[in-house]
Amino acid sequence: MSTMTTSQPSHAADRMPDFSNDLQLSVRDLEITLTTRDEAKPLVKGISFDIRRGETVCLVGESGCGKSVTSLAIMGLLQSPPLSVTGGQILLREGDSVTDLAALTPRGSAYRDLRGRAMSMIFQEPMTSLNPAHRNGRQIVEMIRQHISLSRAAAWDRMLEMLRLVGIPSPEIRAKQYPHQLSGGMRQRVMIALALACDPGLLLADEPTTALDVTTQAQILNEIRKLSVKRHTATLFITHDLGVVAQLADHVHVMYHGKIVESGTVREIFKNPRHPYTRGLLASVPSLARDQETDMETLDPIPGSVRDLPEDPSACPFQPRCRMALKRCAHETPPEFQVSETHKARCWLEAEIR
Repeated sequence: MSTMTTSQPSHAADRMPDFSNDLQLSVRDLEITLTTRDEAKPLVKGISFDIRRGETVCLVGESGCGKSVTSLAIMGLLQSPPLSVTGGQILLREGDSVTDLAALTPRGSAYRDLRGRAMSMIFQEPMTSLNPAHRNGRQIVEMIRQHISLSRAAAWDRMLEMLRLVGIPSPEIRAKQYPHQLSGGMRQRVMIALALACDPGLLLADEPTTALDVTTQAQILNEIRKLSVKRHTATLFITHDLGVVAQLADHVHVMYHGKIVESGTVREIFKNPRHPYTRGLLASVPSLARDQETDMETLDPIPGSVRDLPEDPSACPFQPRCRMALKRCAHETPPEFQVSETHKARCWLEAEIR
């Protein structure tokens, strides 16, 4: 365990974001609730994070931690009811204006106008996102013409340019084919071209390479990273794979049970993890859990599951699975402590271990 430094509670979420620089998206104290006939269950519990132009931010954690539902809330794609945004702000910049997406009606025209033009999303499985009845090129052309005033010929040329940009060979041929005629990697490249066709300021990617083989996955991740930097796009990447995070991220936010438990630069998270959950995730990845002296893999998976919760609702949610838990963890939820200017952790160890 690395040496701990004195830390103070962080109140970064209390400050209003400054959009005078490259800030593209600012999520402040976001709350998402699942409402059923019997109860209202909070799924995301007051999370905050920022993304700047040209920057890739990763939300990482196990399934059920709230990552995907956060991205769907930003895009206004929550299944409502029963899911809804019940608190906080989702501030999106477009040009000189800033829009609070949380204040918009998700199914309204204002939100629809922003989707595709100001922000876009790459989903995990392109076959569920691309229309199987329409040719690949036509789907991109329709997206372009919906948001940009171009003739059909000009939109077609722009579409071919996008297909070339994402590395699709013979784009004139691929554009006239249907999604089922392409490989999984090619379909995902079409999805990336579709998402970036109108040059959005914000790109969201929810596990976009999970269904692909390792070689294709590496190629797709490289394309996303390269295009984000080249087009100065703010990118939010949702994943459970810390290997992907190491390859892609500038900043990382580790989520557990609806809260961000640790955040920092990719180097801080990988070289100096300060939350037991982050340490557990790192120890569970074969390529990251190698003993330096023996060069042997030393996997140490986290016991239990995300559903294991403490008996006391005021306790730290991770306490039942934590091998480093202190007595106070069983009855006190830790605040967010500032480790460094860019590094924060929600753990009592930051206050009690020096």
